[in-house]
Amino acid sequence: MEGFRSVLGGGLRRFAAPAAALALLAGAAWAQDGGAAIPVPEPPHAGGLSALGPENIGPQYSHDVDHLYRVILWLTTGAFVLTQGLLLFFLFRFRARPGGVAAWTHGNHRLEIIWTLVPGAILFWLALFQFSTWKDIKIARPDPKEGLVVQVMAKQFEWHFRYAGPDGKFDTDDDLLTLNYLHVPVDTKVTVQLRTQDVLHSFFLPNLRLKQDTVPGLTINQWFEARKTTEQARKERGIESFNFEIACAELCGLGHTRMKGYLVVHSKEGFFAWADKAYLEEPHEYGKNPDNLLNRFWPATENKLEDPWLRDNWPADLKAKWPPK
Repeated sequence: MEGFRSVLGGGLRRFAAPAAALALLAGAAWAQDGGAAIPVPEPPHAGGLSALGPENIGPQYSHDVDHLYRVILWLTTGAFVLTQGLLLFFLFRFRARPGGVAAWTHGNHRLEIIWTLVPGAILFWLALFQFSTWKDIKIARPDPKEGLVVQVMAKQFEWHFRYAGPDGKFDTDDDLLTLNYLHVPVDTKVTVQLRTQDVLHSFFLPNLRLKQDTVPGLTINQWFEARKTTEQARKERGIESFNFEIACAELCGLGHTRMKGYLVVHSKEGFFAWADKAYLEEPHEYGKNPDNLLNRFWPATENKLEDPWLRDNWPADLKAKWPPK
């Protein structure tokens, strides 16, 4: 028993050094920023991929999310190396030997306290570390009047979108409705009002590091700002049909994998040209069509938010065409 305790005591000392290293790693990241998420320049991309997944074309908070991923990756890598190293050490140190006698123990309170407090302290630090990024995404949202507003209705297994049209008001004759394609202008704050017609879904823009559940009975506002046009991304990839993806990140039924939409990012001029063409030439729905799912299920009480940005920026020569006679 004493021999086991002496080895265990040595193991504790071996454990303390890596644990201290993890704490120093966390402390160093914290000290660099004084407690807030560290702004990180966008990394170079190869083939539309960053080191952490799809190319990041989002605002500053999306790069802060990437940085948080990296911090967590280093911490979990350190924890993995530490725990697996200890496992291998004990497997070797206490392997079966001829004449060996098992040592019985009821545990070691000091060790249990350490391996409880150290992970708890790291998790508590992560909660503090990520708070400023969480605030930028969920709390300190820009005023919807600063940019485009789009109503989004999720349904098994589709994404329905509605734009206010040139009058800047929803549920009027000049509303523009699209299915599975969300068109936005580049370098413009976009507020999406999220609802679901049936079950839980999750509105996920991988290239903007934005994910928000849609909950039955609730309207949830979220925002993003795309910093690269789809045309530019297509040229970089050499793929004319490329579009940024909209995914459902919540298991929502047997057709969950088919619930895929597309984010198309235009230049500002290109966005209004698309809207004009979609409204006048292509078979997109518009106005108060009672058969459209979003028109049928979007509560009238949730149409109070207007879109003055769309109204004020709509070119006069295009606005004169709305609605068609």
